[in-house]
Amino acid sequence: MIADFTKESVNFIKQGAPVASPEQYEERMSICVDCEHYTSAHKCGLCGCYMPVKAKWKTTKCAATPPKWEALVGEDEIEKETERNIERTRKHIDRLKNVKNRGKK
Repeated sequence: MIADFTKESVNFIKQGAPVASPEQYEERMSICVDCEHYTSAHKCGLCGCYMPVKAKWKTTKCAATPPKWEALVGEDEIEKETERNIERTRKHIDRLKNVKNRGKK
């Protein structure tokens, strides 16, 4: 269960920590509260996550099979963010090369 939370946390951070809107959060939590796996400690009995936190993260989905709610960040968004990160890295490398070349003159 700790491994699930760690994996979810890493994914959330990698994708820029996107959070659900208040409406999305409320919808997710109402599903969780009505679920047979929801515990009095506000945790999921399947994955062990603390649901008031997990439900806020757009990158997470319900641990049930099939999931009762899905991630709100899809593959398209991940690919777009990856491309933006690649472009930022290229620009940074170009700036570093320019600084290095100025020092050689």
